[in-house]
Amino acid sequence: GKPGQTFGLRPPLRNSWEEAMHQQTLRLREERPDADITGLLWQCGETRCACPGATLLHRLVGVVYRPESERESHCTAAELSEMYDAVVHVDATTPLTPEP
Repeated sequence: GKPGQTFGLRPPLRNSWEEAMHQQTLRLREERPDADITGLLWQCGETRCACPGATLLHRLVGVVYRPESERESHCTAAELSEMYDAVVHVDATTPLTPEP
């Protein structure tokens, strides 16, 4: 295989789950400035999902990432509660060092 690479991600697309989670993280930080809020855990059950029944864009990261065609090749409309039991959103991260 090819050597590992790191990529910077573009900002979240409008009307996407990533944007919704980022905005919620910002709201929580404003409401609780003393807390160290780095992300969210959404539990997607019948009554626990943050936006039950909502269909927004879902960016797929972990594929061969091509920023220039991100919207066409890495995003799909998704209802997260139909796909996952829970979603962990980390608002900002740093890349791992690729293995040689």
